[in-house]
Amino acid sequence: MVDILCGYLRSDRTSYALDEFGNTVKDEFGRLVKSGSSDEAVESTILDMFAVHLRKERRSREDEVTVRQQVEDDQLWCDCRFDFHGTAFHGVASFAYSMFENETGFSDVTFEGTADFFNATFEGTDFSNAKFKGTADFSNATFNRKYRNATYPFYKWGPISIPPDNDGLPSGRNGQS
Repeated sequence: MVDILCGYLRSDRTSYALDEFGNTVKDEFGRLVKSGSSDEAVESTILDMFAVHLRKERRSREDEVTVRQQVEDDQLWCDCRFDFHGTAFHGVASFAYSMFENETGFSDVTFEGTADFFNATFEGTDFSNAKFKGTADFSNATFNRKYRNATYPFYKWGPISIPPDNDGLPSGRNGQS
């Protein structure tokens, strides 16, 4: 299911302007004219479904529930591999409180609107060449293994917890252990 939904999000979901006869409209250079509309309703429904299946219950040290799980354990998708490479998210992309326990690929992704990763947990992720055109919120996000950077002009950045020396690389200065 996850592969199918990610595959749909990776597809070209841009719609193009049509003339009164139903033919696509081209500009003076022969390029198709985008209509400005997209499938934001379908995109947001898929992201809402991901949110429900990626929110694993978490508790504080005082045993208080900090993230409430909405589905049974066997319905969680936290251990699935998510491949969003090349996806263009047109609306709000909220992955707040999500737990990604497997590799998650956000390489070459474009976030047109808000990207919300508040309190998300990543076991391994790739944000290489990702572009954030709106606000990106990574407050309280945790990156437990590898993390590859991204470019974004506007962001809200919070503390990122990265446990020391658990990435399999030598510790110390200048590559010395």
